[in-house]
Amino acid sequence: MERLTRNEANRKKLLQIVKDEGVTTELQSKFSIDHLYNERYFVSLLFYMGLLTIEKPMAGKVRLCIPNYSIKLYIGNIS
Repeated sequence: MERLTRNEANRKKLLQIVKDEGVTTELQSKFSIDHLYNERYFVSLLFYMGLLTIEKPMAGKVRLCIPNYSIKLYIGNIS
């Protein structure tokens, strides 16, 4: 996780997710390691790692949120 947040764009996105208490996105089901610094893929990776969970489904997208206080502290310490 530390390696992923060395990228300034990923770090900013993570801070924004914490500030907004979630993010609305289209989950990516397939991606390669070359795409981990792309915002859409980074957010999907956070979901697949269990750091975000589905708050509510939307038309073609999902609203993801931080599942609990422990994860919020973990993410806060990374960013």
